Amino acid sequence: MHTTLKLVFALALSILPVTLRAESTPQYTRFLMPIHVYDVPGAYGSVWRSQTWFRYSGAEVMYMAPYPFCFAFECTLLGPVNPGRPPVPIQYLANVPDGAILVHVESAHADEVTFESRIWDVSRAALSAGTEIPVVREDRMSAGPFYFLNIPIEPRLRATMRLYALPDVEQAEVEVRYFRQPDVSGPRIDLSIRLLRVERVMLRMRPPLESWDLFPAFAEIGNIETFPELAGEPRIWVEIVPLTPGMRAWGLVSLTNNETQQVTIISPQN
Repeated sequence: MHTTLKLVFALALSILPVTLRAESTPQYTRFLMPIHVYDVPGAYGSVWRSQTWFRYSGAEVMYMAPYPFCFAFECTLLGPVNPGRPPVPIQYLANVPDGAILVHVESAHADEVTFESRIWDVSRAALSAGTEIPVVREDRMSAGPFYFLNIPIEPRLRATMRLYALPDVEQAEVEVRYFRQPDVSGPRIDLSIRLLRVERVMLRMRPPLESWDLFPAFAEIGNIETFPELAGEPRIWVEIVPLTPGMRAWGLVSLTNNETQQVTIISPQN
């Protein structure tokens, strides 16, 4: 998947009138929507689109930002969600920076919202109903190490790692450690830990919009399967170690088949 996205969303929101600001509104809980793209071209003729459905099960009016119902010029940065609605798709103006966004929900109602997000290749929509993408509540992001296990290293798969952090600290940095995964198919099993590659990665920060930190810190590591240190390894596992004090991070690895464009998501394990 390709994540060189336009800044149309941020520019559009920046000209909208905002009368409510984060510091004058109730406490909010953030939910990371890791991938929000609309018809973004990718490799091998693919065209990527995501859709996220939202359900509010509370009994009172609840405010959230960005407002999930955005049509033409009726967009607002912060808006009310009325109770009693069925699940509805979140609709924003366009693609967002880095294809990721932080949705702010009033903390008093954070336990009453649910999300379901999916991505698919529009050019091959008849072949797949898409792949589910986790939407992550901020208290489920990690202050300590987390792991991606059982990552296949194959030329037919494009392996991309996406790392996210809450924008609460400056210069969010992680160390990424790549390890050989033991081959358990043969008669002799080598269970020794073999470190193959280490790199430090700084996550890119985006400025807040009208004092709302809508965009997470972000880094992308693409084409992992081409790293020379991993040559000849059928599978690896990866450890992500947050280095900046106070940071909370999360990530995913996407495996995209070069022929079918089917996406497999590897979620982090703590």
